Amino acid sequence: MNTLSTDVPLDHVVFYAGHQLGELSAFAERLGFQLTPLGRHNSGSINRLAMLDGQYIELMGFEPGTPPTVRPEVQALPMGLNGVVAADRATRVRRSKADGFLPPVYLERPVETPHAQGVASFTITNVSEPPPDARAFMCRHHTPHLVWCEAWQHHPNGAVSVAEVCVPTRDPRRLHAAVRRIFDIEGDSSAAAYDAAGTRVRIASHESRGSLTVRVRDMGKALDVLQRSGLPYRRDEAGSVVVPLPQPYAVDLVFTAVR
Repeated sequence: MNTLSTDVPLDHVVFYAGHQLGELSAFAERLGFQLTPLGRHNSGSINRLAMLDGQYIELMGFEPGTPPTVRPEVQALPMGLNGVVAADRATRVRRSKADGFLPPVYLERPVETPHAQGVASFTITNVSEPPPDARAFMCRHHTPHLVWCEAWQHHPNGAVSVAEVCVPTRDPRRLHAAVRRIFDIEGDSSAAAYDAAGTRVRIASHESRGSLTVRVRDMGKALDVLQRSGLPYRRDEAGSVVVPLPQPYAVDLVFTAVR
């Protein structure tokens, strides 16, 4: 499989929950993730995060009753794994032309960590021609100390980092172009996958299930969590553990041991 590499790291991935963030959060906790307290963006969306080593998994949604005029570009998306986000560093000089992006958007949310209070602020920059059912954008954190709190990085399942993300879409061509742009990748446009500083990014057609592969320190801990949860899972040929998420998410969560 033709893979292009970049030194731009993955910042986070996004699970969109619509108005059902509470249900998705409860499911994630059964899977052994420690989630941050509920966050409220100044733009009207809400989230909870599973903080990893330099990355995170964002569960994002809206309060019940939120009108469709609030962040309509997000509310129009299907529920599930539909966001891949590149880290945007202030010190990086990008090769990609600025005319392929929309103007940056400044966002913030109040945060209370075990050791500090403040307002987490960040800037997101979207591509100008995204696919209709997925998001690929850049995120620059202005207050990382309020996001990567060490107390939030201890997960019962031993999660450490994202090994691979596979996002399904009805327009793979456009999502490929968006991913290459946010990760500042030049070269063969026929690449099937991308290595973003150690995280593999793949794109699948909408008929396929998406997947998120998470590295864990101790597979025994992950298995113990799953056995106690009663959730169905299977082992694959590589020894990883695959947990199929139910509808409407249609995503496989895969736990693989750190190597």
